[in-house]
Amino acid sequence: MASEYNNEGRLPIHEAAFRDYDTVVEQILANHDSKGGHKNNENDENRTEEEKERLNLLHQERVQEMVEAITYDYFRLTPLLAATVGNARRTIECLIKYGAKVTCRDSDNRSMASITVLKQNADLFLYFAEAPYANELDLWNTLMTMFISKTLDESSAAGHLLEQLTSPQYINTVWSYISNLRLIEKTIQVLIQTVNNTNNLNEPLLLSCLIIFYNLMYIDPNFRTIFSQNEEGARAFVKMHKTNDIILLVFSHIVCQLCDDIRCIRAFVNQNLIGELQTLLNIDTMNISIKQVCLYFDILGKIAHYKKEYQTLIQNSSSTKRTILEQAIDLLERFDRDLTLSILRFIRDLCLENEEQQQICADNHLLIAHLLSALNSTYKDVQRSSVDTLQMIIIHNSGSQFTIFQQGGAEQLLTLLNKATLPKLRISIICTLWSLTGREPSRRQTTA
Repeated sequence: MASEYNNEGRLPIHEAAFRDYDTVVEQILANHDSKGGHKNNENDENRTEEEKERLNLLHQERVQEMVEAITYDYFRLTPLLAATVGNARRTIECLIKYGAKVTCRDSDNRSMASITVLKQNADLFLYFAEAPYANELDLWNTLMTMFISKTLDESSAAGHLLEQLTSPQYINTVWSYISNLRLIEKTIQVLIQTVNNTNNLNEPLLLSCLIIFYNLMYIDPNFRTIFSQNEEGARAFVKMHKTNDIILLVFSHIVCQLCDDIRCIRAFVNQNLIGELQTLLNIDTMNISIKQVCLYFDILGKIAHYKKEYQTLIQNSSSTKRTILEQAIDLLERFDRDLTLSILRFIRDLCLENEEQQQICADNHLLIAHLLSALNSTYKDVQRSSVDTLQMIIIHNSGSQFTIFQQGGAEQLLTLLNKATLPKLRISIICTLWSLTGREPSRRQTTA
């Protein structure tokens, strides 16, 4: 058999297994199983049962020797491991039929399961998960062990495979397995390890963790509860190196979803998420993608909406020279519909039941100029949002009412009222005008 090895240290069965030439593998093994490649019926008839049994065992040993033969190279692969590397499913089943052991390992002690993970082959992984010998492969434990490993190639490969398995394409198939793996907790663990490893940032693994979170938060009802219980996880989110646009976008989507839960908001605020967002907004402000900026302000709006104390934290955040409100006003200069709607929604949340913030906004002539200008927008939703924002700035606040009135707010609203045809917009304008007059007879008379 040694003479059959090629220059790369492989037998024909290894080459055939790797290429999924299952018929060739079958022929090789059948020849070994045919008593030297041919049968002599006459001799068989003359043999005793004991001799036949001995020959049968001998032939079985030869076949077993062939299916367990290893390559003479660094990897030391059996035909079954070679077939696994080559995603050769037909050959895998053929070899198992002839007695190949699914517990075999290569020179690095890698099993069929770990090789499948390293190949990041979701279809082959799930094929093994449904196989009769799945328990012997110990697939899911192998996957999770590699995921939390501190060996970069193992954790990166496992992370990428978990990205695939938790995606909409596969999640319904694997949910019964994944739901028992404590995947959220382990992904948080890996995220923390990755962020804390400042000497060797594993960007692909960081992105994998984020994508796994993104996939799970839409299907696992316990996602927010589990996340909110881990302050280190929130810290890792805030402190992670946001090195590219994809990481930033996925990060923002996840945080925005998590901030629907007040427990997650508290965890993020405790780790200075507000300051981090202010810093991100300050980096090349006018060239940040619209979608990205909208997510930032959606997050800030949810934080501001939750608690008056957090509104003050946003206003007083000093991570950059410009306040977050000033950054928002600068971004209104981009005159983008979605961005304008997002920023105005944030300003409403910032002023919610907060007289100090109302007055700060009312005193900002540039902001009021933008709001009054937006009343003339060609987009009805921008008009409505501007009216609602003015309403939030002046409601129950005589100081801001006077300021807006002095800046011509009533005239602009009346002009829009004369043009408006949508009933809801007209009602919103009338309510804002009523709030603007306050309890001052002179203002009411002027408006009338």
